[in-house]
Amino acid sequence: MGGSWYRYQTGTRISDPEVSKLIERARDDRGGHGRSLVPEEVRNWALAAIIDEALLVLEDKVAASASDIAIGGTSAIGEEDRLGALGGAS
Repeated sequence: MGGSWYRYQTGTRISDPEVSKLIERARDDRGGHGRSLVPEEVRNWALAAIIDEALLVLEDKVAASASDIAIGGTSAIGEEDRLGALGGAS
């Protein structure tokens, strides 16, 4: 099944009902419930994933130092220097 979260019909974005069913089924299987997320939560989860990957890059010696990763963060990810490599996370 190929697809994405949304379907686009006549220039309008609508949730894909098949994807919604998959999410509901997975949530029910795990005993979870739906809730709204505030933007800060989403940002923190995304930053945590980036930090985890950065640690793996260091562990695998793909980068020589954390400063190499910081340079990549400000260059490749497009973060502004004033925010730091991880968008101002502290």
